[in-house]
Amino acid sequence: MSVTIKDIAEKANISYPSVSRALSGKPGVSSKTREKVLKIAKEMNYQPNALARSLVQKRSSTIGLIIPDILNPYFPEIAKGVEDEAHSKNLSVFLCNSNWDGNREEAYINQLITNRVDGIIIFPTSPGNISEIRRIAGRNLPIVILGSSHVEDVSVSISIDDVLGAKLSVAHLLNKNYKKLAFIGGTTGLSSVEDRLTGFKRAHEKFGLSVEKKMIVESGFTFDSGYNAMNDLLDKKLVPDAVFSENDVIALGVIQALRTRGVRVPEDIAVSGFDDIPMASMAGIDLTTVRQPKYEMGKMAVTELYSILMGESDLNINKRLVLEPKLIIRKTS
Repeated sequence: MSVTIKDIAEKANISYPSVSRALSGKPGVSSKTREKVLKIAKEMNYQPNALARSLVQKRSSTIGLIIPDILNPYFPEIAKGVEDEAHSKNLSVFLCNSNWDGNREEAYINQLITNRVDGIIIFPTSPGNISEIRRIAGRNLPIVILGSSHVEDVSVSISIDDVLGAKLSVAHLLNKNYKKLAFIGGTTGLSSVEDRLTGFKRAHEKFGLSVEKKMIVESGFTFDSGYNAMNDLLDKKLVPDAVFSENDVIALGVIQALRTRGVRVPEDIAVSGFDDIPMASMAGIDLTTVRQPKYEMGKMAVTELYSILMGESDLNINKRLVLEPKLIIRKTS
């Protein structure tokens, strides 16, 4: 049979309210009384009733994390940062995988609200879904958006400077005398994709070069989409000197397509990615890429959310945090 606060109060010969305050860390009891209560609670192996506590505090000590692709190594690194920081703050995390499906994303938001989460951290499937996310969540639930700075009506957004990251990578390729570049990227309309395409174009402008529209390919975000997009370019005799891939997983698909067709990387066609996922640095891949502080982004998301939950930050702060990317040059360029 589980031990209750009443049991502790009887053994300590202290009033029920005093025991409750001592266990919850609230003022109104002396340090001596608090120590006595905590000692007895430990001896009796007292386990607080999380549901009852959440009803009193109007908090569940749980948060939701919604990511779009659990198979993409970029997102588990974020999730690890979220979980590690949440654990340090005694928060539990509900992890949801939307699979780049807006309807599934909305369903998860509804489920998280039903489960009374204290806040939601989400990498949205598209910018257009953010207003719907806020509508579903209501005005009193803090929301942290990852991967986009072009958002309104959320508590906090955390992203990197995607334009700068793409400019650094493309400028590196152009400096290496690769002049005919292809852009292979995910679904246009997603701000990170649009910003990386903008950076791609601005780097060309800086070198006095134009971008061929037919060399810009919308591929999706997966290994297969990169593989298929590269093969389509080659089948159409659109052969670039180098490929800037919007993420590392796409880049791996591009490299596989090139190697399958006997094209050498980087001697014939160079390839660069974006994200710096763990396998990018593996021997035999050695992918030139743009590093994002993924784990740190996850931790930062929880820190910002927790600050709101503790009343240290305004729920409607609409705070934008933009982190700096770093170019990592390896053997594919």
